[in-house]
Amino acid sequence: MPAGGPTSTAREAGRTSVAPAVARYAAVAVLLALCGAGAMILFTAGRPAISSDESLYLSEAVNIANGRGPVYTTGEPIVHRAFLFPTLIAVEVKASGADSASVYWLPRLAAIAAACALGFFIGRAFGATAGVAASALALASAQVDRLGNSLYVDVTESLFVLLALLALSGTLRGPSVRAYGAAGVLLARRNDCDHRRSCHLRGTLRGPARRQRRHRHRRERGRRARVHCSGRRRPAPTACAGGPAKAARARSRTRRRHSRGRFPISDRGSRRRARHSLATISACGAAGGREQRRGELSASVTACRLTPPARSPRPLRDDALRRRQPLRPLAGRSP
Repeated sequence: MPAGGPTSTAREAGRTSVAPAVARYAAVAVLLALCGAGAMILFTAGRPAISSDESLYLSEAVNIANGRGPVYTTGEPIVHRAFLFPTLIAVEVKASGADSASVYWLPRLAAIAAACALGFFIGRAFGATAGVAASALALASAQVDRLGNSLYVDVTESLFVLLALLALSGTLRGPSVRAYGAAGVLLARRNDCDHRRSCHLRGTLRGPARRQRRHRHRRERGRRARVHCSGRRRPAPTACAGGPAKAARARSRTRRRHSRGRFPISDRGSRRRARHSLATISACGAAGGREQRRGELSASVTACRLTPPARSPRPLRDDALRRRQPLRPLAGRSP
């Protein structure tokens, strides 16, 4: 038995179990203190001149607050971006009236909340010390200070993404339906702040019907291709005209069709966009090379035109002989 007896052993076990909790609470307190210091800096810093994008968001928010709905100053509906961010600003405009300083509460609070969410996420993944350091670095960033004192949507988008990551970090210990649902809702709200058309309900409703019709046409074409010349369904692969090569192509098409049916979400569009991007880059490079060669050629032609031709100091020998020879009379004419 140890010298201290069972009482000292229990006391040491209690200390070892309490120490991580104390360190965690201390890290949370330090994180909140850093966020408070960042809030003081953000709320006391000066604001730069308002830009065209900020004035657009502010005008949309004023229209929503006045009951005109999500429209521009011209009365047309907002189509360049979803109107979640102007709606949040409209809440501040409605609550504070025509005070221009109150509309900056949303980006400032979003910047502070984003720094706190980043700290909690890093702390849950890598430890309390790493979380505090991440929050301190985020609050000390000049970019956060600049975006927190503006009406740009970037801070709000970052906040939704960080909150979604924080919700998903709870699934590291085990799957959780609540965490997945919360992350999905937060990412959907982030998409409501992103660049996209907001008035696309008709296209949203028509999209699934178009996809179903397209898949039905593809299945019909595949069924027709599998019909043999004599009318027999699903023939042997080698019985078709063309031999084993055609049969292999038919099997590959069938596998691709089945994989598309099993996995409706495909990256075929991403591959197409990547091919188009590479083709565009190649075309631009070729055009640039042609323009460069054309510029060099035109420069050389211009230089040749501007440079006077070099004259020989001595006339050619045949010219000299031609000058010395007398003119001969033409045949049939008298001199």
